[in-house]
Amino acid sequence: MRKLIFFFIIIKYTFIFAENHNTIPPSHWVYQSIDRLQIAGYLSDLDYGDRPYSRKTVAIQIKKIQLEKIKSSQLKIELLRLKKEFTSDINSLNKTYSNMFTIGAIGNSIYNIEDNRFNYSLNPKFGLSFNKNIFIKYSGLFDKEMILDPYYIGREYFNIAGYQEQMYIAYSHSGFTIKYGRDYVKFGYGKRGNLLISDNSRSFDMLDIKIKSKTFTFHSMLSQLDYIENAVRYLTASRLEIRFPYNLVLGIGHGALYGGINREFDYTLSNPISLSYAAAHNDQKNVNAMLYMDIMWRLYNKYKLYAEILIDDYQFEQEVIGDLEPNEIGFTFGLETLDILWGFSGWAEFTQVRNRTYNVNNGKPFEKYLHRNQFIGHSLGTDFQSFQIETEKWFNQSIKSGIGYYLIRKGIGTVRGDFSEPYMDDNITMKTGYKEKIPYGIVETTNRLYYNVHYEYNTDIQIDLTLGYQIINNINNEKNKSLNEICGSLSLFINFRKNFIFK
Repeated sequence: MRKLIFFFIIIKYTFIFAENHNTIPPSHWVYQSIDRLQIAGYLSDLDYGDRPYSRKTVAIQIKKIQLEKIKSSQLKIELLRLKKEFTSDINSLNKTYSNMFTIGAIGNSIYNIEDNRFNYSLNPKFGLSFNKNIFIKYSGLFDKEMILDPYYIGREYFNIAGYQEQMYIAYSHSGFTIKYGRDYVKFGYGKRGNLLISDNSRSFDMLDIKIKSKTFTFHSMLSQLDYIENAVRYLTASRLEIRFPYNLVLGIGHGALYGGINREFDYTLSNPISLSYAAAHNDQKNVNAMLYMDIMWRLYNKYKLYAEILIDDYQFEQEVIGDLEPNEIGFTFGLETLDILWGFSGWAEFTQVRNRTYNVNNGKPFEKYLHRNQFIGHSLGTDFQSFQIETEKWFNQSIKSGIGYYLIRKGIGTVRGDFSEPYMDDNITMKTGYKEKIPYGIVETTNRLYYNVHYEYNTDIQIDLTLGYQIINNINNEKNKSLNEICGSLSLFINFRKNFIFK
């Protein structure tokens, strides 16, 4: 209880500066409401598979929607949530100012039932906007839970860890944005993870460029990652979003991670227009290159079908033993619906990533698809299958509840560990060939059934309760090791923000 009181005091008296141009981290709750409204045909001027959005961009689109024209009670609640969240941002759109500040803070406190553990985090922000086109953003993240992560890279201070989450300077005007500094990038539609660039990764130190028109959006980022074994590392990724008639959206992209001890910055591999696969093959350069595509189709303003496909390595030739290496690919298929029955909305999603995807052989550990030891791609890494289905409903403007089921099948493959090569064994020949199951080896299987309740005093104070039961077999890929337990969490979200405009 003392910790909880102390946490509230921190939230109440933490005053920092931010502004309405700042980008909204992809994990923020507003994206769920945005997704629902986009399915129904609203907010169509926002990019569909490219995030994060800026507060100003969202505010402009929300202002265009007339609440009285929305028939669905569920969508009205989603819109009202967004209007409340972006009230100050919408009000500032019609004001003439030279500079603008906003004071605010976000805090989260979470109690995990299965671990009997309490965690709290604090997310302070500040920034400055000049003439509505140039803006500076800074935010930090202090998180007690982070020190329990065995893969955390950083220091611990007073039993808490943290890092500088977002810090950049950006210029935006008439569909063109250029950003230098640290921020998030997220490509795709997956609810529980994305294949090329996801918000599972830490934010990137990068040069980021986005060009947007009514039909196209081109987004490219160039980032320097953390060192691995004293090797400098770079990541470049680009995505082109094309919006076709009949509510069809296609995304085409690629990524390239390269590095080495004393390796210099490579202009060819970092060219946003260059196809990394072709450049690396033709110039005989070492790079962990990815090809990527996503697609989304809205039907009847009620259904959204989506998919993501990633190709890390594909064996076209079958000439030598090394060509027997299984293809390294991943895909996601999903369906999201609005008001399917009695006002309930829901979604279902299946993802599979084959063993060795994102990984490289042990001679080039610096090309592993990792940033500060976290997966840049899907949060489950490699060698897994996952399926999740969830349905929920707003019963009034304050209470929402739903149920869901989650299945994870995780093999022994890893991104952080060794790159296995069983296809190179002496008993394998070109005649015998080589095949392996998906997932590979002893499979850890998790079945989880859960129920959640969400309560909003207002959009700045939210409480979530999740209760479930899970069965885990072959824990940590150890045969016949199992666990049955009650699981869940109780979380509190508090947000504080206020604009200051200076002419």
